[in-house]
Amino acid sequence: FGPNHRTGSAFSAHIANFHPPGWDTPDNLDGNNGRYYSVRLSDNVEIFCLNPGWNTSMAEQQNLDEQYVETLEPGGIVPDSRQWLWCKQALQASTATWKIVFFHYPPYTSSSSNRMPGYYAMRWPFKEWGASAVLSGHIHAYERLTVDGLLYMIGGWSGAVSNSQFSTPYSIGSQVRY
Repeated sequence: FGPNHRTGSAFSAHIANFHPPGWDTPDNLDGNNGRYYSVRLSDNVEIFCLNPGWNTSMAEQQNLDEQYVETLEPGGIVPDSRQWLWCKQALQASTATWKIVFFHYPPYTSSSSNRMPGYYAMRWPFKEWGASAVLSGHIHAYERLTVDGLLYMIGGWSGAVSNSQFSTPYSIGSQVRY
Protein backbone atom coordinates (compact mmCIF):
# COMPACT_ATOMS: atom_id res chain seq x y z
CA PHE A 1 0.00 0.00 0.00
CA GLY A 2 2.85 2.34 -0.73
CA PRO A 3 6.54 2.68 0.03
CA ASN A 4 6.20 5.34 2.73
CA HIS A 5 8.96 3.81 4.86
CA ARG A 6 11.41 3.62 2.00
CA THR A 7 13.66 6.52 1.14
CA GLY A 8 16.67 7.13 -1.09
CA SER A 9 17.94 3.96 -2.78
CA ALA A 10 15.30 1.78 -1.08
CA PHE A 11 12.56 3.96 -2.63
CA SER A 12 14.26 3.80 -6.04
CA ALA A 13 14.51 0.01 -5.76
CA HIS A 14 10.80 -0.23 -4.92
CA ILE A 15 9.85 1.90 -7.94
CA ALA A 16 12.19 -0.10 -10.20
CA ASN A 17 10.26 -3.29 -9.35
CA PHE A 18 6.77 -1.85 -9.48
CA HIS A 19 5.33 -0.48 -12.70
CA PRO A 20 1.63 0.34 -12.39
CA PRO A 21 -0.39 0.91 -15.57
CA GLY A 22 0.48 4.20 -17.21
CA TRP A 23 3.64 4.74 -15.16
CA ASP A 24 5.33 6.05 -18.30
CA THR A 25 2.69 8.81 -18.66
CA PRO A 26 2.56 10.38 -15.18
CA ASP A 27 1.35 13.73 -16.51
CA ASN A 28 -1.95 12.19 -17.64
CA LEU A 29 -4.40 13.29 -14.93
CA ASP A 30 -7.33 11.31 -16.31
CA GLY A 31 -6.50 7.94 -14.75
CA ASN A 32 -4.25 5.00 -15.62
CA ASN A 33 -1.36 7.37 -15.07
CA GLY A 34 0.74 5.37 -12.61
CA ARG A 35 -0.70 7.25 -9.65
CA TYR A 36 -4.34 6.21 -9.84
CA TYR A 37 -5.57 3.48 -12.11
CA SER A 38 -7.69 0.33 -12.33
CA VAL A 39 -6.75 -3.24 -13.14
CA ARG A 40 -9.27 -5.88 -14.18
CA LEU A 41 -8.13 -9.17 -12.63
CA SER A 42 -10.99 -11.28 -13.98
CA ASP A 43 -14.59 -10.95 -15.11
CA ASN A 44 -15.49 -10.76 -11.42
CA VAL A 45 -12.78 -8.54 -9.86
CA GLU A 46 -11.51 -5.06 -10.65
CA ILE A 47 -9.05 -3.16 -8.45
CA PHE A 48 -9.08 0.65 -8.28
CA CYS A 49 -5.85 2.16 -6.96
CA LEU A 50 -5.99 5.73 -5.69
CA ASN A 51 -3.27 8.15 -4.65
CA PRO A 52 -4.18 10.00 -1.44
CA GLY A 53 -1.00 12.07 -1.70
CA TRP A 54 1.41 12.69 1.11
CA ASN A 55 1.66 15.30 3.82
CA THR A 56 4.67 17.24 2.50
CA SER A 57 5.39 19.08 5.74
CA MET A 58 5.45 15.77 7.63
CA ALA A 59 7.81 14.29 5.04
CA GLU A 60 10.12 17.30 5.30
CA GLN A 61 10.18 17.00 9.10
CA GLN A 62 11.35 13.42 8.71
CA ASN A 63 14.16 14.51 6.34
CA LEU A 64 12.93 12.33 3.51
CA ASP A 65 14.44 12.59 0.06
CA GLU A 66 13.03 14.93 -2.60
CA GLN A 67 11.53 12.10 -4.62
CA TYR A 68 9.46 11.10 -1.61
CA VAL A 69 8.49 14.58 -0.43
CA GLU A 70 7.07 15.53 -3.83
CA THR A 71 4.31 12.92 -3.97
CA LEU A 72 1.29 15.14 -3.49
CA GLU A 73 -1.33 14.11 -6.04
CA PRO A 74 -1.71 16.70 -8.82
CA GLY A 75 -5.04 15.12 -9.78
CA GLY A 76 -6.40 16.16 -6.38
CA ILE A 77 -8.17 14.34 -3.55
CA VAL A 78 -11.03 16.72 -2.87
CA PRO A 79 -14.60 16.45 -4.21
CA ASP A 80 -14.81 17.07 -7.95
CA SER A 81 -11.02 16.89 -8.41
CA ARG A 82 -9.76 14.98 -11.44
CA GLN A 83 -8.96 11.87 -9.37
CA TRP A 84 -12.36 11.99 -7.60
CA LEU A 85 -14.21 12.26 -10.92
CA TRP A 86 -12.07 9.53 -12.50
CA CYS A 87 -12.77 7.17 -9.57
CA LYS A 88 -16.50 7.88 -9.64
CA GLN A 89 -16.74 7.30 -13.40
CA ALA A 90 -14.50 4.22 -13.35
CA LEU A 91 -16.43 2.54 -10.52
CA GLN A 92 -19.80 3.32 -12.09
CA ALA A 93 -18.69 2.05 -15.51
CA SER A 94 -17.19 -1.19 -14.20
CA THR A 95 -19.16 -4.38 -14.78
CA ALA A 96 -17.06 -6.39 -12.28
CA THR A 97 -18.89 -8.19 -9.50
CA TRP A 98 -16.25 -7.16 -6.95
CA LYS A 99 -14.95 -3.58 -7.14
CA ILE A 100 -12.10 -3.18 -4.68
CA VAL A 101 -10.71 0.30 -3.97
CA PHE A 102 -7.31 0.62 -2.35
CA PHE A 103 -4.96 3.36 -1.23
CA HIS A 104 -2.41 3.99 1.49
CA TYR A 105 -4.06 6.01 4.28
CA PRO A 106 -7.14 4.56 6.03
CA PRO A 107 -10.20 6.79 5.92
CA TYR A 108 -11.36 5.29 9.24
CA THR A 109 -9.24 3.83 12.03
CA SER A 110 -9.25 3.37 15.80
CA SER A 111 -5.46 3.41 15.97
CA SER A 112 -3.98 5.87 18.43
CA SER A 113 -0.71 5.87 16.47
CA ASN A 114 -2.45 7.89 13.79
CA ARG A 115 -2.82 11.55 14.75
CA MET A 116 -6.22 11.73 13.13
CA PRO A 117 -9.18 9.33 13.19
CA GLY A 118 -8.62 8.26 9.61
CA TYR A 119 -7.62 10.22 6.58
CA TYR A 120 -10.75 12.37 6.32
CA ALA A 121 -9.97 13.57 2.80
CA MET A 122 -10.46 10.02 1.48
CA ARG A 123 -13.94 9.51 2.93
CA TRP A 124 -15.40 9.48 -0.54
CA PRO A 125 -18.86 8.03 -1.38
CA PHE A 126 -17.35 4.76 -2.62
CA LYS A 127 -20.45 2.69 -1.86
CA GLU A 128 -22.68 5.11 -3.77
CA TRP A 129 -20.33 4.73 -6.74
CA GLY A 130 -20.50 0.90 -6.61
CA ALA A 131 -17.45 -0.17 -4.59
CA SER A 132 -17.57 -3.52 -2.77
CA ALA A 133 -14.74 -2.84 -0.29
CA VAL A 134 -11.95 -0.38 0.53
CA LEU A 135 -8.48 -1.60 1.52
CA SER A 136 -5.77 0.58 3.02
CA GLY A 137 -2.51 0.41 4.93
CA HIS A 138 -0.32 2.86 6.87
CA ILE A 139 -1.42 1.63 10.30
CA HIS A 140 0.70 -1.36 11.34
CA ALA A 141 -2.25 -3.17 12.84
CA TYR A 142 -5.28 -4.93 11.40
CA GLU A 143 -8.72 -3.40 11.65
CA ARG A 144 -11.98 -4.24 9.91
CA LEU A 145 -14.78 -1.70 9.85
CA THR A 146 -18.17 -1.39 8.21
CA VAL A 147 -19.22 2.20 7.61
CA ASP A 148 -22.55 2.94 5.93
CA GLY A 149 -22.73 -0.67 4.77
CA LEU A 150 -19.28 -0.70 3.10
CA LEU A 151 -16.38 -2.88 4.25
CA TYR A 152 -13.11 -1.07 5.09
CA MET A 153 -10.01 -3.11 5.97
CA ILE A 154 -6.63 -1.87 7.17
CA GLY A 155 -3.93 -4.34 6.20
CA GLY A 156 -1.86 -4.70 9.35
CA TRP A 157 0.19 -7.41 7.68
CA SER A 158 2.60 -4.88 6.18
CA GLY A 159 5.42 -2.78 7.56
CA ALA A 160 7.35 -2.82 10.79
CA VAL A 161 6.33 -4.56 13.99
CA SER A 162 3.17 -2.92 15.25
CA ASN A 163 3.36 -0.32 17.95
CA SER A 164 -0.19 0.73 17.19
CA GLN A 165 -2.66 0.77 20.00
CA PHE A 166 -6.34 1.27 19.64
CA SER A 167 -8.12 4.20 21.22
CA THR A 168 -11.52 4.00 22.82
CA PRO A 169 -14.09 4.78 21.88
CA TYR A 170 -13.33 2.86 18.72
CA SER A 171 -13.86 4.39 15.32
CA ILE A 172 -17.34 4.30 13.85
CA GLY A 173 -18.06 0.85 12.44
CA SER A 174 -15.02 -0.87 13.97
CA GLN A 175 -15.61 -4.63 14.21
CA VAL A 176 -12.23 -6.32 14.65
CA ARG A 177 -8.84 -4.94 15.75
CA TYR A 178 -5.47 -6.58 16.39
